[in-house]
Amino acid sequence: MRIPISELIYRSGLGRLIGWRYQGRGVIFMLHSIVDNPAAYLHDPLRCTPAVLERALRWARAQSLDIVSLDEAVHRLGSETGGRFVVFTFDDGYRDNITTALPLMTRYAAPMTICVTTSMITREMFAWWDGLVMLFRSHDDVDLEPMGRRFLTGDIRSKSDAVKAVKAWVHQDGLKAESLRHVFRRYRIDLRGELETLGMSLGDLKEASRNPLVTLAGHTESHPFLTLLSESDARREMLENKRFLERETEQPIRHFSYPYGDAGPREAEIAEDLGFLAAVTTDTGTLFTDHATAGVLHELPREALDPSDTVGCLDCRQRGVYRFIKTRSGDPVARL
Repeated sequence: MRIPISELIYRSGLGRLIGWRYQGRGVIFMLHSIVDNPAAYLHDPLRCTPAVLERALRWARAQSLDIVSLDEAVHRLGSETGGRFVVFTFDDGYRDNITTALPLMTRYAAPMTICVTTSMITREMFAWWDGLVMLFRSHDDVDLEPMGRRFLTGDIRSKSDAVKAVKAWVHQDGLKAESLRHVFRRYRIDLRGELETLGMSLGDLKEASRNPLVTLAGHTESHPFLTLLSESDARREMLENKRFLERETEQPIRHFSYPYGDAGPREAEIAEDLGFLAAVTTDTGTLFTDHATAGVLHELPREALDPSDTVGCLDCRQRGVYRFIKTRSGDPVARL
């Protein structure tokens, strides 16, 4: 059986050596949905099991890492006090964040940040990634005309591979996502109906806002690729989402998560101008004191918690091993 490179690094002790330079003060983990049966979602990497989340929580405790809120993380970056830490963030606003993840977080007295898209609550979000899961789950023969490919899938693995291939195609150019609307209509994919099941309701949102372990953060109105929008449209997406969440919860929204991690200097400047204390990307990396400087707080890196993550993977993530690898390869994503 092939051993993942992260496990080899972990077992060899090399991760500890890399960590002297790259582990920083803490790490932010990125999650989305927590489900009991990932096969029902074609093993979509956006969905972790409760066991994966609990493994990460137990690992953090065993490593004497403080599990803190995003507010506390920002505070520690700007001061010399407090030990090393980990933050758990959940993007989009899935209902299982409340029904499945929150009970686990409560058991470990662990804070969590839920980054909520307005249109998830209103059921208007074009969650094309969930639409793809529905499409390939219910059809073995899919003609994806905009992509110029036909997929013949007869088992979960081939269906999962098909979803990954289409996602990769969309991420080459976010505008391609719009072309999937016609495909979903042709195959009668009821995405809005699915969101009724998957998404937080307004009642869920208000319930979450009252829980002392939960911090709510912004995640735009409609979950667009922000860098593809005009400056005014990008600002509106972020501002109206902030206003919606603050109005419905009667609480300040101090943090923001960029959909798809899609952000540059312009988006960071908008986030700061709108009064967000910090904003998170999907750039690989850990947190350093330097992140507390002006501007950098609005481009914080995160490590995606993958469904297949072992303890070795978690160790590599919190020691900055993946950031180290990107730095060595010259990948610009490795910046602080």
